[in-house]
Amino acid sequence: MAPESGMTAFRVFAPAVLDRSDHPGCDSRSLGRGGRDLINPQGMHPAYETERQFIDEQGPQAF
Repeated sequence: MAPESGMTAFRVFAPAVLDRSDHPGCDSRSLGRGGRDLINPQGMHPAYETERQFIDEQGPQAF
């Protein structure tokens, strides 16, 4: 994040475009990369400090 953005954290969550059963342990070979690693896609969203504090105090469902 750029320092001038005012954002201080990332919220990490399950990806919005995959079903829950599709995202844990995706085999990177299916991407045509030739690797043998399992990857776990995640959704990420930048957050302001006040949002981070709210989530810490109230929980992610309240956000």
